[in-house]
Amino acid sequence: MIFDDRLPIGAEPSAPSTAVDSHRLVRVIGVLLILVMVHTSVLAASATLDTFARCLTEKGVTLYAASWCPICKAQLDAFGDAAQYLDYVECAFAGSEIETPACLDARIASYPTWGFQDGSRIVGRVPLSELGAKAGCTLPATGADKAPRRARTKPTPPEDQNPPPRHLDPRF
Repeated sequence: MIFDDRLPIGAEPSAPSTAVDSHRLVRVIGVLLILVMVHTSVLAASATLDTFARCLTEKGVTLYAASWCPICKAQLDAFGDAAQYLDYVECAFAGSEIETPACLDARIASYPTWGFQDGSRIVGRVPLSELGAKAGCTLPATGADKAPRRARTKPTPPEDQNPPPRHLDPRF
């Protein structure tokens, strides 16, 4: 079927259907509301992580890390943009694994290391909930606190459970 938009000479165009327009308007408003809600929740999560990171700094928590360290990067990534509010001490000179004087003086032996005001330390990637509990800061409910992923290793059975190696018979 071929549609022709041209009107006969002297014919008036008809008004568009209001039912179709109202459905379209409802869909557009629905999409806009969803976008606003998603944007607002992302901003709220970011703002609350900002508050959490600032609280850690106010409570005297320091992160000692090295730019070349993948675990340190993962720890910082857990904070997202809020990492800028952490008391962060870089322990490696740019482009090297040579330790900076600040980390030598603090006797940092492993990265990342979280130092607390009471002199205690936690080494390695730490769940944000654990940092919050130790420092007395409330972690926002953003889902950002994931347990660190640990490498999975396949257990090896004891020697007596290992079958003897098979030998191929050359006659076959």
